[in-house]
Amino acid sequence: MKFTMPFLFIVVMLVGLGCSSSTNPNDDYNKQHTSSKNRLTANGAGFTNSQWRGYITDSLNFAATNPADGVGSINIAGLTTILKQPFVCMILVQEAKPGTYQINSTLQNAITIQYGEQPATTLFASSGTIEVKQFGDVGGWAKGSFSGDFVSLDGKVTMTVTDGAFDVKVVDVQ
Repeated sequence: MKFTMPFLFIVVMLVGLGCSSSTNPNDDYNKQHTSSKNRLTANGAGFTNSQWRGYITDSLNFAATNPADGVGSINIAGLTTILKQPFVCMILVQEAKPGTYQINSTLQNAITIQYGEQPATTLFASSGTIEVKQFGDVGGWAKGSFSGDFVSLDGKVTMTVTDGAFDVKVVDVQ
């Protein structure tokens, strides 16, 4: 499976989001421009029960099916609660259909999170669960939940994610 496209997407999104994020802790930008339907709760890496919310823009939160192998991809972009830093969460499931998927070392089922201003911190799920309740055709919806333990490649940054949820439109990737 090629990961070039998803990782390139993450880098582009973080650069774009980093340029547009607000750093004023006294405004309510997060509530005006994000939705709790795409979210996660972060603990670790300086976050304590931190509610991260996805942007309300459908073009930044979406799902797709790889036509070559049927792998499902769910992407969420939004803001953290610390200085409204941008984040991107990419979820891969071995089949774009409902089911419960365990995070595994073969990368058939995986979650990657990048957050913060450049240079961004990248975390990979070392364990966890992805539950896909719905994964429709193009124009339909992908809905579900996720949780897990995350670690940076060098092992210095760890995070536990709970209450992760996605409710995103399925788009055509061809």
